[in-house]
Amino acid sequence: KKDNYKVYLHIDYNDSNKKIMDSIKDYLNKELSINNVELIINNSNNVQSSINEAKDKKVDLYLNLKTSITSSHELYGFDIWINNYNSISYSLGNLLLNNLKNIYYEEANRGLKYDYNSLDELNQGSIYPAILINLGYLDNSKDQNFLDKNNKEISKSIVKTIREYFDLF
Repeated sequence: KKDNYKVYLHIDYNDSNKKIMDSIKDYLNKELSINNVELIINNSNNVQSSINEAKDKKVDLYLNLKTSITSSHELYGFDIWINNYNSISYSLGNLLLNNLKNIYYEEANRGLKYDYNSLDELNQGSIYPAILINLGYLDNSKDQNFLDKNNKEISKSIVKTIREYFDLF
């Protein structure tokens, strides 16, 4: 156990999710600082520059938060992405999945997904866990309403997961 940790937060902003993402970011920053966790927030939507910055700062955890929009308007729910089932992110991904499924509506859990080397932010030879959280589909009214009304609960769940993972209780 360390005295302090560094968590890198990359947020995929779009025109529809800024309010939700800023609320989550602000809550994480406030709550994690209590436990001497420094939240380093990306300054760009460029994933590669975020990866480079995270490596330079020697972070203990890389989080990518995003929401999605589809042309079919049929997808819904949240999912957690990790490199593969053997990755160091596996236990953290499962912990996060279990914490989030307790607050989302029942059918929203799309599970833990393995990208098998397709997501750049999860495959840069990192020594830290890397997790991509798709919080939901903004073109789905149920997801949009859920995210608007529950972003604080989502934030609490993410903070709880980080505290549990780093044993900060």
